[in-house]
Amino acid sequence: MANLRKIDGSYYAYFYDPNGSPKRKSHPLRVHMKSTAEDKLKRLEKAHAEGRFDPWREDPWIEKTDQVLIQDAIDQFLDYKKKTVQPTTIDTYRQQLEAWAKQMPMTYHVLDVQPRDARNYVYDSDIANATRRKRYRHLDVFLGWCDGEEYLDENPIDRVQKPRKEERETPVLDPSDVEKLLDKIDEHRATTTDATGRRPDVQWLKDAIVIAMYTGLRRGELVSLKWADVDLDSKRISVRNRGDFRTKTGDERSVPLRGKALDQLREIKSRRGEVQQTKPVLADQKGDPIRPDRATKRFKEFVRMANLDERICLHSLRHSCVSLLSRRGVSTRIIQKIVGHSSITTTERYSHIRVDEAADAMEDAFDTR
Repeated sequence: MANLRKIDGSYYAYFYDPNGSPKRKSHPLRVHMKSTAEDKLKRLEKAHAEGRFDPWREDPWIEKTDQVLIQDAIDQFLDYKKKTVQPTTIDTYRQQLEAWAKQMPMTYHVLDVQPRDARNYVYDSDIANATRRKRYRHLDVFLGWCDGEEYLDENPIDRVQKPRKEERETPVLDPSDVEKLLDKIDEHRATTTDATGRRPDVQWLKDAIVIAMYTGLRRGELVSLKWADVDLDSKRISVRNRGDFRTKTGDERSVPLRGKALDQLREIKSRRGEVQQTKPVLADQKGDPIRPDRATKRFKEFVRMANLDERICLHSLRHSCVSLLSRRGVSTRIIQKIVGHSSITTTERYSHIRVDEAADAMEDAFDTR
């Protein structure tokens, strides 16, 4: 028999044998979530009952895990993740994991992976800290999955320090910045033609910017939005899971439509005429849906043209929506519900208070002159 104990935030499995020395023996599970610890405990109990695992030994694993090649494990992992994440996320995992795998011999098995193999990839001296954190995050998920599949005796990522997050202010846009961006898109379209005399296809980008800024939708939610999700009469957008799309948290929500976002959606519908409920809200001149990477790239191009903060990206519109709602007095709990943050801490992080606003508050509170 075995039971769980949590010590300093991490779980341990405690095995009991009246004939053992000592009678109770612990084994670190190196996990922080109880559900994960319970799953690992069940597997260890099974291995112990089958004689493959003995926590009283210096090397507790009597029978080694099956040898699985790293590339085979990556393929299995990606097949598993396809059930719960978007294709773009799968592509990112594939890119990160295969880049890591290329640094090791092709004959390497998962069981051969050492902490230094993960550490050397994560702490490459030629990459930025944000990239280090991204590499660590993807390796952590993959190797954690391998551990769950019993491809590992011990997870090597547990001995690699997680790169620290650099605290820096997230850039946001004011409504005036958004207008500047939209004006730059109009200017570009009015002054640019291709070899056949056609104007750039950028109306969809203007639509995307306004909707994202004034609803706080994520990029994936934005490009996956169908007309069936938009109710202009009740002034609401339904963010739904469907066969080809899942929200980041897996939760569905209803987003109120007011002001410029509502006006923009009405304009799009008027521009298109009769719309089919299954068609995307954002579409180019050919009627094709907008790919997430296309939206990201085109948005960034116009940020540069408009001479805005180079750190601003498409996701900044979501942060800007949170910031704008916060500065206009909307409670953090309501903002969390609107934008679908799983944690209120995330909402608070993006609820920016400007220096001048803080100064005004201090003056109102303390200046009695």
